[in-house]
Amino acid sequence: MRLFLLALVLILLPGCPSTSVECRDHGSCDLLPEGGRCVPSPSGKYWCAYSDPRCAGTGLRYSDYEVGDGLAGACVAFDQVDASPPDMDGGVDGGIDATSPADANQQQDASTQACYVFLGSGMDDTCGILQDGTVACWGDNADGEGVSPGGTGYVSLAVGISHSCGLRKNGSILCWGKDFSGETRVPPGQYLDVGVGFVHTCAIRSDNTVDCWGASNSVTNAEPAGKYLAISSAEEYSCALSMDKKIFCWGTAKNSVLDYPRDGQFQKISVGPGYACAINTAGSIVCWGSLVTERGQQGKFIDVSIGIRHACALREDRSPLCWGMDAYGIKTPPSSSYLAIASAYLHVCGIRPNSHVECWGQNTRSGPPFGGGCP
Repeated sequence: MRLFLLALVLILLPGCPSTSVECRDHGSCDLLPEGGRCVPSPSGKYWCAYSDPRCAGTGLRYSDYEVGDGLAGACVAFDQVDASPPDMDGGVDGGIDATSPADANQQQDASTQACYVFLGSGMDDTCGILQDGTVACWGDNADGEGVSPGGTGYVSLAVGISHSCGLRKNGSILCWGKDFSGETRVPPGQYLDVGVGFVHTCAIRSDNTVDCWGASNSVTNAEPAGKYLAISSAEEYSCALSMDKKIFCWGTAKNSVLDYPRDGQFQKISVGPGYACAINTAGSIVCWGSLVTERGQQGKFIDVSIGIRHACALREDRSPLCWGMDAYGIKTPPSSSYLAIASAYLHVCGIRPNSHVECWGQNTRSGPPFGGGCP
């Protein structure tokens, strides 16, 4: 009902002026379910602002509704996020003066923006590991895969279409979401890496052997022999990097994704539906599978992530490059640098150098939750 009312108030009839109404506290900014912030404008008046990762630095945009000073729909500037609303104690939130962009950024870190160290994306959802080792998820939650799991100590994630798994620093794995055929039921033991497909999960045990579980018999009954360093899974197949940095893929898959490169040495691999890419030890990207036909990405890269019909990678200077399907502007990322990147179906998210998450594509409205802070 709240979203319906929001839609109504945002549709203004031609010729009818929009009334501006100052906010008095953060609680009065409730047009969206996740709430907003009451922030000042250069004139000294206070207006409601809401999360929008497309607004660099603050991640806040003034509301399109009841905002004066000509700021309706504008991004909030760095030096506007620091002062408290007039009805809140202290005058200046947290005792930090709004004297420089660095100070304002520090205040934003401590109040509204969570800080992340790892990202993983599935179909329409994304999960991230915060600096305190907990996990936060956002986006779709059709099968429970978008629910943030409890506990702490997470070091990596694998986010799938219907289930997700997290690896903890003690070597244990916790999986959550839809359990069709045992894909969330982790065998006892300690692990080094984990990947999730549609109805299977594969992981590398502490002795560097591969173990898989779930319903995809072509994967779970055909684990490769030998020792491996990393693994990535999708649909009904998986690929792993061996101790000598070779690629091995197995399972059942269409679009030639099992025609993986037999030569060369690789340091990073990411697989998806009908398409896969790896970064070799020289920093070049090698891709295979026919679902995405673009090849020849130039330059040296440090990270790559496969979505659905598209892929994104980070160059050595940490700038993003995306190719494949261009729905909702996926191939046009913000002019930013990132520490890590994660591709989903119709959106992409990255970790900025300040540890905040920025997303683009269809699901920017389902960006990372507020809170958590930066320790």
